Amino acid sequence: MNMDVDTVWSNWKKLFLSVVDKHAPVISKRIRGLETPWLSSKIKSLMYERHYNLRNARANNSELFWRTYKKLSNTVTAEIRKAKSNFNKKLLEENMDNPSKFWKSIKIITSGNKTKTNPPIRVKSIFNDKVTETDADTATTLGIFFSRVAERTSKEFYKLHPALTSLSSVPAYILNSSNVGPNVFNFKEIEICNIYNHLRTLKTTKAIGLDGIPAKLLRDSASVIAPSITSLFNLSLSTSTFPSDWKLARIIPIYKGKARNDPSNYRPISILPTLSKILEREVHKQLSTYLEALNLISGSQFGFRKKYSCPMAITLISDTIRKNSEAGLLTGAVFLDVQKAFDTVSHPKLLSKLRFFGIRDNELNWFEDYLLDRYIQVGVNGALCSSFPVNSEVPQGSILGPLLFIMHMNDLLLTPFTGSNLIMYADDTVIYFAAKTTAEIIDILNEDLKIIGDWAINNEIYLHQGKLESVLFGTHKRRSINEPLKVQIYGLDIKSSLVYKYL
Repeated sequence: MNMDVDTVWSNWKKLFLSVVDKHAPVISKRIRGLETPWLSSKIKSLMYERHYNLRNARANNSELFWRTYKKLSNTVTAEIRKAKSNFNKKLLEENMDNPSKFWKSIKIITSGNKTKTNPPIRVKSIFNDKVTETDADTATTLGIFFSRVAERTSKEFYKLHPALTSLSSVPAYILNSSNVGPNVFNFKEIEICNIYNHLRTLKTTKAIGLDGIPAKLLRDSASVIAPSITSLFNLSLSTSTFPSDWKLARIIPIYKGKARNDPSNYRPISILPTLSKILEREVHKQLSTYLEALNLISGSQFGFRKKYSCPMAITLISDTIRKNSEAGLLTGAVFLDVQKAFDTVSHPKLLSKLRFFGIRDNELNWFEDYLLDRYIQVGVNGALCSSFPVNSEVPQGSILGPLLFIMHMNDLLLTPFTGSNLIMYADDTVIYFAAKTTAEIIDILNEDLKIIGDWAINNEIYLHQGKLESVLFGTHKRRSINEPLKVQIYGLDIKSSLVYKYL
């Protein structure tokens, strides 16, 4: 009898957890304070002896015991100082080649035995100014807030640009990425050895998703579970169904700064089930290989791609500006900022674009199921709120999310502009044009910014007016004899700056 993916997954999880509960049950253990790894048996013995002499000195008021106590006290202090120094030195040397562990070591050394306690998270209700009183109320308030990012961003944008609400029918620009000819993306069967390798190399320090399965247990049982997990993954691909359980993300709110009772000052960290991310890695590998082999992603996109990087994007724009300057030209550049870029991706828009990349039929249905019907649950100090739907975004904390995002942005890079060039690192975009006079640059940039603005509205992407900046690059002499760079988008002036920190 054929079973659907959700049933197969539910049965697998039930069986796996029952075996785990039998052979590796969860036990409660009292932890006695913080460990001091430098505290050797020799030092502990000296500390015991010191305490013994102190107790006798107080009881008998003996000069001999007092003298011995003071001597031992100095010895213990010196030994602890020496042991801590040796421990810290060894810790740094052992982790010198691992930046992540090295900085964790620095944190351990500088914090000592002190534990930092943060105040409980309490935020204002989104319906009134009343501050939450319990962890459960806080989790619910943040759950509502995080689930409505796209809706809130859209309202804020059109409040600033009320005249643009009538542009809902802006015609889409031709998607040049549709020219894939006979090429069509098809899933390939996932092999057991690939899943085994993923399982065996899992990082066991990662947080646990709402499925309740720790990465360590998956890693330790890799040889046993790899075949059944592979079958589940292949069933998912063949039936165009992504397990519903894996669409539920646990959200950890992280304080960013400023007012602690403002929900917008908390960053949602999304924790997804470990197995869902392994399946995503396999799909990502197949899809990215297909896209790169056919050169379907513009060479001007430097984010989330193999052999492309942030330094490469910076080098390209810097070299272009330098060469233009040496040729006696000015370069006008506008740096664009997208509000909540990953959180506001329209699923219908994205799915329509996937068709143009050659993703159709069964594969397109799989991606649709992967994107739709996702939910979040916010946890605050163990209190977990009810689930809230998220209707617009590429899944945060996912493996496929970044790749789907650059596919979503790709047609902007392939749009025919009046004369400007674009460089992107994910959503960080710079549009630039070079000429002998600022007047020429302003004319071209304004025309092309109009194209970008219309494209953004058509794709439900919201530019952050307050963070857009323009810079005029060139020799001091040539800049001084030209007018300032004044360009607009949506009829509003873009801030002109002398310098800009790009990426």
